[in-house]
Amino acid sequence: MEVREDNNNILVKISFMVRPVDLNIRVPHKFSLILKTLKIKVEEINGESDIDNLNGNIFMRNISISASASTLNGNIVANFRKVTPSTLKAFSSLNGKIDVLLPATAKFNAKLKTYNGEIFTGFDMAMD
Repeated sequence: MEVREDNNNILVKISFMVRPVDLNIRVPHKFSLILKTLKIKVEEINGESDIDNLNGNIFMRNISISASASTLNGNIVANFRKVTPSTLKAFSSLNGKIDVLLPATAKFNAKLKTYNGEIFTGFDMAMD
């Protein structure tokens, strides 16, 4: 495992291994993340999150500010504590489900698109 700091950015890199390795990394509440791995779980973050995953699930719980998450063959679950309308929130999965929970009072614009699935929402939305 390699851990490196450069200009207040932390890089954690693990060489290819025969068996998976679990990392539990604790960061301050106000923290921005860029994560790339096979299985990701993010909790209690108040900052920007940019998460890419190839074949695994992405779980984001009790987050706020902005998030971008994509996976090829996994599900995405994102539970927002607070939403800022002007910040980017983007979620994509080619072969998985996407479940995004927003506060009932959230104000936002959404672009929802599916190739082989259905779209459900608990919000009253004008559809084009």
